[in-house]
Amino acid sequence: MSTSREEARDRLVNQLTITLGANVKTVTGVKLDDLKGKAPIVYVATRGTERKKVSMGIVVPDYYFDIIVYVLRDGFTDIVATDSLENIESLISDTVKSLVTWDECLKYNGRSVVTEWKSDERNYYRESVPVIYSLMKE
Repeated sequence: MSTSREEARDRLVNQLTITLGANVKTVTGVKLDDLKGKAPIVYVATRGTERKKVSMGIVVPDYYFDIIVYVLRDGFTDIVATDSLENIESLISDTVKSLVTWDECLKYNGRSVVTEWKSDERNYYRESVPVIYSLMKE
């Protein structure tokens, strides 16, 4: 039996919380409309589901997410903000590597994209890391 997309998102949020630890203020699966300067923040955004038939009567869902990292630029030199973003991306890579077992698989779904972003009159770097999370359980 497969899991729900909500369960997959929650498992991904929990694993990122463990891996990222004190490097971020929070990891959430809930959209944030106003960051209020509380960066770095990681948001796991749902992007959809693809259900593939792998054999008679067995359908495996792939859950698509973007792991979005927000790093505050205001009050920091550009190199400090960039280093923070790159450190978090490296830890996300560790999470991707760690979630490959017989019953779950996290993999990249293309390249990440870094943009400058503005919210609540503050300037941020925003990196979006597309991933696919496949979960199976009995």
